[in-house]
Amino acid sequence: MSKLEQKQELAIHSLLTSDSIKEASSKIGVSEVTLYRWLKDESFQAEYKFAKKQIVDQAISSLTSISSLAVSQIHDLLLNSKSDHVKLQACRLILDYSLQKVEIEDLLTKIELIEKDSLKKGERANNEYWKIEGQSEGTWY
Repeated sequence: MSKLEQKQELAIHSLLTSDSIKEASSKIGVSEVTLYRWLKDESFQAEYKFAKKQIVDQAISSLTSISSLAVSQIHDLLLNSKSDHVKLQACRLILDYSLQKVEIEDLLTKIELIEKDSLKKGERANNEYWKIEGQSEGTWY
């Protein structure tokens, strides 16, 4: 956290670990009004958003790393089943999240391909414009 004051850095941590603005503000000794004002500040918003993203990324990484354990557990339950229904449901959740991550990565790859194709089409359109105008690209008269 680079451009923020120390209290603002503490505020971000407090917001991430509190149930309400009121609780977060009292933890760090500022008023709710001050905390709401900081939440409107672009730099503060960016740092807060970054901190939240880090937490989500860590959670997803943890889920991904234990998905192989879930597969092992499901395999064990299938072989030695004594109806551990709760365990099986937990395993399904872990696998669902892992599959969602893979689906998101696939979607991101598709979006990147679409963006690249769009840029190529935009360049072609730009080149066609300059040909119609009878000028070389980027020439200003």
